[in-house]
Amino acid sequence: MARKGHYGNGTIAPSGKSTWRIRYRIEGERFAKTVKGTRTEAGRELRRLLQSGDTGMHVAPDKITLAHWIEQWLALKERATEAQTAERYATVMKVHVVPVLGSKALQKIVAIDIDRLYAALEQKLSPRTMSFLHVVLKSCLATAVKKSLLSTNPVDRAERPAPDDSKVGMVLDEEIVSRNGKHLPRKIDSLCVHGDEPTAVVAARGVRQGLEVAGVRVLPLTEMNLT
Repeated sequence: MARKGHYGNGTIAPSGKSTWRIRYRIEGERFAKTVKGTRTEAGRELRRLLQSGDTGMHVAPDKITLAHWIEQWLALKERATEAQTAERYATVMKVHVVPVLGSKALQKIVAIDIDRLYAALEQKLSPRTMSFLHVVLKSCLATAVKKSLLSTNPVDRAERPAPDDSKVGMVLDEEIVSRNGKHLPRKIDSLCVHGDEPTAVVAARGVRQGLEVAGVRVLPLTEMNLT
């Protein structure tokens, strides 16, 4: 008879070769999850799930695929953004992301999957397009976190494609890299480009275009809420 292990509010039972069925309760509600690997790894995952319930970070197991979630996210964006912007979101996701990762379960997407996607696409896409794709995918999965479909955003742990402009990268990464190489977390709300030469205007225009291509909406100072 197969041995069943108890871990507090959960159990682990064999479910095939190197496969384990985890059953547990969070606030009285029952959940189940299949884990591949060793029994020790299954026990580790069960403890993680129980701890996530204690901290309020538990995400119920869901078999929704990334492609399905992208469709839902795009529908949300259609109601909240301009038609042209929503169309660009749909194009970059359906052409470059869905064919590679779309069939994978949303909750099984990890940072290394994103790294591999970027590595393959960098061979054929421009730095600007890569920056835009990164912003869109990050936003898509951030919404999944907000909707309690994911506990964390795997894009946050992936290696971001190098932007074609360091100022654009500063805004996207929400951090400043000092001259000595130190990374300083900063949320960039405004960006001033100074200069008393004609090239300053060209530089400012280039930064704006880079931000807009990356999906960042740029507002004139008069339209910003500075209160």
